[in-house]
Amino acid sequence: MNHFSRLDIVLVELDPTRGSEIRKTRSCVIVSPDIINQNSNTIIVSAITHYDEKKAKSFFFVPVSANETTGLTKESLINTLQIRTIDKTRILKKMGKIPKKMESSLDYALKLAVGTDNEVKKL
Repeated sequence: MNHFSRLDIVLVELDPTRGSEIRKTRSCVIVSPDIINQNSNTIIVSAITHYDEKKAKSFFFVPVSANETTGLTKESLINTLQIRTIDKTRILKKMGKIPKKMESSLDYALKLAVGTDNEVKKL
């Protein structure tokens, strides 16, 4: 079993999909805890999409920079509305990692996306 950690950015083959699910081969960030990542054949990822000024203002999108650490080649957004459990065989390669300092922003967006934060009721 490959070793993947929370906050790793990986290239994932998401097809086949249905309906409005995010498609194609794209970068994703691993959001599942390491206990799952190390002991399961599946992990939970959140898709990364191109940077869009309008989406960047939404609580559900987290900006991520293109740099050597992330392995991304252009400014992007983590889309916490597109969370998916995948088999590790869908992962083509590890690209980089989200900086630890971004973890709280990502966690907050994930809480809002899945409704586990009381703040979502105020939006």
